[in-house]
Order: sequence, then structure tokens, then C-alpha cells
Amino acid sequence: MDFIDEVRNRSTRFARRLEHLATEEATKTSLVMPFIEMLGYHVFDPTEVIPEFTADFGNKRGEKVDYALVQHGQPVILIEAKKHGTTLKVEQESQLFRYFSATDARFAILTDGIVYRFYSDLDNIKEMDKKPFFEFNMLDFTEVQVEQLKQFHKDKFNLTETVEAARDLKYTNEIKRVLFEEMNAPCDDFVRFILNRIDYPGLRTKNRIEQLVPVVKQAFTQFVNDLLEARLKLVWNEQPPGPIVEEVQTKTETVARAPLDLFLKTRGEVQAQARRDEDGFVVLAGAKLAKEELPTLLPVYSELRKTMLEDGRLVDDGSVYRLTQDHTFKTSSAAACFVTGFSNSGPRTWKDSNGIPLRDL
Repeated sequence: MDFIDEVRNRSTRFARRLEHLATEEATKTSLVMPFIEMLGYHVFDPTEVIPEFTADFGNKRGEKVDYALVQHGQPVILIEAKKHGTTLKVEQESQLFRYFSATDARFAILTDGIVYRFYSDLDNIKEMDKKPFFEFNMLDFTEVQVEQLKQFHKDKFNLTETVEAARDLKYTNEIKRVLFEEMNAPCDDFVRFILNRIDYPGLRTKNRIEQLVPVVKQAFTQFVNDLLEARLKLVWNEQPPGPIVEEVQTKTETVARAPLDLFLKTRGEVQAQARRDEDGFVVLAGAKLAKEELPTLLPVYSELRKTMLEDGRLVDDGSVYRLTQDHTFKTSSAAACFVTGFSNSGPRTWKDSNGIPLRDL
């Protein structure tokens, strides 16, 4: 079985287990240990995986990290696990920092069983960075991210090569983050940079820069949309011509227009009903949203929640937020993120009345 197929299979199992995880130990047993197995390690072999890894440093004695992944007798990856749904704050994991500097490990993982944040010492050798260079979400990932995760598989792991790949990945992700932020809210410096690269004869006063911010934002968005459209056209042109394409197109249109009632339920009272129809993915009024927003939630969904709270489309209903009117999203994943408060895969999370995930329907 290819690694990506293994990841997909594990992802499906993980999604089914979420509502049954009441403790940190349950998270470790049901999510973290299977994740370690997925990376090719035998979780019950102490020469490969050491649970409750312990070392004494100065006056700090008896502290532990949850797991150490071992190769050639030396720990190479340290793992600290929290109960699923816990906000991951590396600043509070002092023992992880100490263990990192006192062992030969060059990598550390902080996880809640679904989100896995990878750290290294890319800024200062033997000092764990405070920012992760890579984050993998077991319920929401791309093929590119799976290939990046594959570098940490026991059979593929090479310390020198993986550290270099981590360095590249760190800056790649930082650049992507900046581009995403500039696409949504271009700063003055970015607007000036654009104006310096085009034939713009006008003055570059502060007021003029502020007036051009929405223009730059619109151009950025259209640029991304043009890239997507070009890619879709390329894929379409690669399809075989004739009746086969027409048949597939007809079937797709039929499915898209058929209303489909779906349900989502996660921890506590969080639950929602939605309908997929020709308008998009509609979350129905009465949905109960998680109040807590995990760091994996994209800013666009966090801002949408704030706006809807202000205008009354969302109301505070004790331990949850309640949706007062239907709201349409472009994708099922966007709807799932909005409801659960963290990065989520809609095709895996939304299910029909028989419990069948959307992606299998």
C-alpha cells in the first residue's frame, strides 16, 4: 500500500474516533500511537519507540515526554501529546525544550492527535525553535503535505537530508503565509512594491496607497483565480474526447443538483445540519458551533464568525454559538471549519443519516 493510501485510511479511522476521546490517554492510544505506526515504527518495540521517555537535567528530575522515536539507539524525534481539542501552546512545554537540547534529537512533535506540529533547531543548533516548520492535519491534508510527511517515515528518514528539507519547508510555509495575508489584506509596503514594478506615474502618497489597497487585493484574487481556471482547462483538455466526457459531465451535473441532507457532530454539543444543492453547501439555521477556535482555524473563518456575532446571524447560546439563519458556503470543508472551530475536512466530517461520509456518497 502506498503511503498516501495509508494516510487516507488512517484519516477515516481517526475521524470516526473523535467523539469517543474523553481523556489524554484515549487520544494517545486511539490517535497518536496509530500515527507513529503509520510512520513505520513498532510502537511496542522499545528499541524503536520509548514511551514516557525520561531524563534528569540539573534540578529537574523525573520529567517525561510522551514518546521518543529511536534509530540506531538514539532518539531522533520527541513527541508530546495532549488531549484532542487542546490548544497547542509550545511555550508551555518546557520539558520538551529541555529534552530537545539534552538529547541528539533534531526534531520534536507537539500534537493533539489530529494536528501534528513539527519543530527543529533551524535557528540555533540544539535549541528548539518556537515556531513549527511544518504542520500536518490528519483530517485535512494535500498530496504535497503527505509527501513532506513521508520524509519522517522510518524507512525514509535521513537526518542530514531531513534537516535540510525542514529548512526549505520552513521558509516555503512562511512565504505562503505572507502571500496569503497580502492577498486578503495588502499592506502599504506591498502596494508600494507593486507600484514600483508597474508603469504607475501617479503620486505615492499615504492616501493614494490606501485607495489602491482594494485594487491590489482584487488583482491578486483575480490572478489566483486565473491560475486555477488555466489549470482546470488543462485538466479538461487532457480528458478523452467524445461521448465519454459528455457522459461524465452529465452525471456530475445530476449529482450537483440533487439535494443532500448531511449532519455533523463532534465534541460536546457541537452539531449541525447542512444541505448540498446547486447553490453550494448550506448550513441550516439552528446549527450549534464550537466557541473555542483552535490555531488551525484560518483567519477568514474566524473573521466570519466575529462578523456574524455582531450582526446577529450567530448568537451566544451558553456553551456554543447558535446559527440563526441558513448560511451558504462554497465547499463542505469551509462549512466544517466554520462549525467546529478548527481546520477540518468536510468530505470526511459531514455524514448522511446512515453515518456515511460525504466523500463516500
